[in-house]
Amino acid sequence: MPNQGQTYETVETIPNEVRELIVRKLRHHQHIQEKKWVSRAHTAYAMMSVNASTTLPPEQFSRAFAQAALEAYQELTSHAENMAGEWPETVWEVMRSTLEFSNIQLTNGNEIKEILADFTDVKSDYQSLVSHIDPERFKKIVDRQAGRIGIIEKGLISEIHSMIDLKSKEARCGLLNRSKLKQEEFNIFIDEYVLKHRASNQENKDKTDVYNKKMHFECLPYPPKIKDDWFLAISDAVAVFLKNYNRCPTEAELWRTLKKTPLLSYEIESGTHHGEDAVFMGDKGLGKRSFSSRWKRYTENKYTITHN
Repeated sequence: MPNQGQTYETVETIPNEVRELIVRKLRHHQHIQEKKWVSRAHTAYAMMSVNASTTLPPEQFSRAFAQAALEAYQELTSHAENMAGEWPETVWEVMRSTLEFSNIQLTNGNEIKEILADFTDVKSDYQSLVSHIDPERFKKIVDRQAGRIGIIEKGLISEIHSMIDLKSKEARCGLLNRSKLKQEEFNIFIDEYVLKHRASNQENKDKTDVYNKKMHFECLPYPPKIKDDWFLAISDAVAVFLKNYNRCPTEAELWRTLKKTPLLSYEIESGTHHGEDAVFMGDKGLGKRSFSSRWKRYTENKYTITHN
């Protein structure tokens, strides 16, 4: 969760350096996933190591091996199903935590959906997981292990092969369904994440707009009934100063702002008018004394109001 008082940058697209960091972290996690798979595969294969010196009768010994082989394959398929569910969670958590660490709040989810799709593509993930539980490869491992410990009953080996094929079909269906469900689940998470930030951003914007209007009124509490171009220009200059300094300007500060800051919709130039410092809007001049008189009328000298 965001820390109270922490400032977040609200954006529609992920900054390049943040996106690159996300991709690097995801590739690192992919490497970790592969290491986990190798470790789990070794554990599964070790489950088939039935002790050849056991005192079990040959029939029971063979059945014990068959049971161990099927349990080993079940271990592989279970791990594959877990990976199908856990990997999208890892991808999402890496993206979410990196954005939060970088003080980024996204208001458009397309980019993170693209990253999610790149790293959790249902088809490629499914093919990768299926390759890990390839029944033909596992059958060869079973055959080698059976020969190593002296089990040669063709009927038993054929039975083990058939059970592996059956478990493989069940696992493939489960993997595909789980991958699709998880990806859709996290697409929903992303939509919720974006909507939450949009709502938060709009709420903050609304609060800021209300605050700015209140501040603007306090800076110019007595506007004229007839608002001419010079009042509108002065009002806009106050808004510019408020945005930059979060307080009302003094008369001198606003005069400088009016003279030096380009204002939208106005082409104001500095010059002299009847021998005094002035600003011009086309052929309309506003001298320093006239500005001062206007300022006092608009503020009644309330030009030092500040807000923390």
